[in-house]
Amino acid sequence: MLNNICKHALEGKMLIAFVALIIRNRMYTKLKDAEEEMLEKPNL
Repeated sequence: MLNNICKHALEGKMLIAFVALIIRNRMYTKLKDAEEEMLEKPNL
């Protein structure tokens, strides 16, 4: 029973880590796109 609870807790932690990785990747991509957009526009 305790082993089963630990397994579910580990699966939950892995799911949270995976979702965090996806969110971090999307944020990084948006920042890179914004940076490229800023570099393309002349600063008047």
